[in-house]
Amino acid sequence: PEAKLGLFQVKLRYWEDATPELIRLSTEMLQAWLEEHPDQRVDLNFPGIGYGRLSPDVVKPIIEVLPPNVYIWQKGVEVRNG
Repeated sequence: PEAKLGLFQVKLRYWEDATPELIRLSTEMLQAWLEEHPDQRVDLNFPGIGYGRLSPDVVKPIIEVLPPNVYIWQKGVEVRNG
């Protein structure tokens, strides 16, 4: 299919808070996948905030390393494009 769905893990159990360490690992895994698929566009909800209960100020420095073809969304609004 044209559209694919993936997971970006931010916590181990849904009732727990997200952890920066797991967000960092997921970021690294996404970067590795994108190295093999550089022409793919990835749209991602802002990870770890909301039900993850982390501040965007904690998460943003972790995900800033993602390449320009990763679009970050928050409440239906694009907050980062590369």
